[in-house]
Amino acid sequence: MKTTDIKYYLIRGRKLAKREDGYHCYLFKDGEWFWDEKNVLNDRLIGYDSDEPDDSPYKIGNSCVMNEIEELTFEEAMRILNEKTIEFLIRKWKEDLLEAKPAWNKRPGWPAKSVETSFILNGMKYTLVPEDLDLTDDCWDQGLMESFQGILREDLEQYGATSVCNSGFID
Repeated sequence: MKTTDIKYYLIRGRKLAKREDGYHCYLFKDGEWFWDEKNVLNDRLIGYDSDEPDDSPYKIGNSCVMNEIEELTFEEAMRILNEKTIEFLIRKWKEDLLEAKPAWNKRPGWPAKSVETSFILNGMKYTLVPEDLDLTDDCWDQGLMESFQGILREDLEQYGATSVCNSGFID
């Protein structure tokens, strides 16, 4: 059985990247890994500075460029990957809820309380509450979140979450 050697990196303190088997490079965006077609990771690793003239001795091996990258442990990489995935999903859900909220406010379905969605992503446990989705602690906003919990479950599972548990009580 072949194992893949994977190293994780953080570029400029915000962009997650990985290198598989020493040369396949990927960048993480919107909950997914994408091939690093512009060689962002490799350029940082060798200190390639595209702004330097072609005949410059500082074009490769530039320590300023090399200092823009930090190697991560697997645990650090998974924490950042989880944060970025959850941030992406929350942005998506906020947009969905923004569209649905006016109709809900006009004719709310039901009041609820203690609404939350908990899940495990890459071995780490998280819990979402209405405030995470820009909803208030008001019983009607909690009812709106409860009505969306099926969508939350589907999306979370699509992005690798396990043990998704939706809970809440009709008020």
